[in-house]
Amino acid sequence: DLAAREADTALVCMQSEDEGNTYRMIFDSTNEASVFAKHLKLRQAMLSAMNREAMVEVLGFGAGLGRRFLLPTASFAYDESLPSYWFDLEQARQLVQEVLAEDPSVAGPDGTIPVTLTAIDRAIDKAQAEMIKQMADAVGFEVTIEILERAAWVAKLVRIPGQEGGSFEFGTMRNPVAPTDPDLEWRTFYYSTGGFNVGHLADPAYDDLIDEAAATYDLEARAALYRQLAQLAYDEVWYGFLWQQNWNWAFTDNLEGYEEPVTNRWRFDDTWLEEE
Repeated sequence: DLAAREADTALVCMQSEDEGNTYRMIFDSTNEASVFAKHLKLRQAMLSAMNREAMVEVLGFGAGLGRRFLLPTASFAYDESLPSYWFDLEQARQLVQEVLAEDPSVAGPDGTIPVTLTAIDRAIDKAQAEMIKQMADAVGFEVTIEILERAAWVAKLVRIPGQEGGSFEFGTMRNPVAPTDPDLEWRTFYYSTGGFNVGHLADPAYDDLIDEAAATYDLEARAALYRQLAQLAYDEVWYGFLWQQNWNWAFTDNLEGYEEPVTNRWRFDDTWLEEE
């Protein structure tokens, strides 16, 4: 409905570039049968095959942006100079061909690499899965899409006490993101006991850096440690960042003083209605 709301002259539309629903790709680091766990180049190829700008246009109706990193642009630890994965069709194809030459056993009967994508049963995630399949198949993969309802998806990907989680090859997930403390993002997804550590990482290198960054109030020192984490995450590629569906708001044109709420917590104490 965004285009119609923006065309309504009685409304003011506000769109965030720092907050929204961010879509990620995950590879299971512990699935020994997965070609992605065996070959770094295939993880790199998959992320290089993703046209993030097309996802923004098709899935987000233009209300969003392609994501390169875990942290949003407004985070004090965001650093665009760090290496990242972006759409590079030739690079993706080359990486796939290199793996096929190194390990012909990963190929199916037709010479492509069969993989299974696990996604949650939600309209936008299913549409995204179809786009991922189209992009990945174009560089030498053969993607089978597995759609699970929420409880089954969580049971398969998320490891919680008493439930280790099943094995998967690669999947997608959606989470809200805002420029809060970077510890929240890094500890949730990369820490060995993180609540959404769906890559099933158990690496002291991540844990030690996350804990060290959380133990000081020095923002420059913390930012430097988060840059080290971002470099490590880039080198190992257990998570891939796709795109962000920006949060947006529409309100009557006589509403004054309204500002974007951080983490979607509403504040109206400095907001008022002008008489028309």
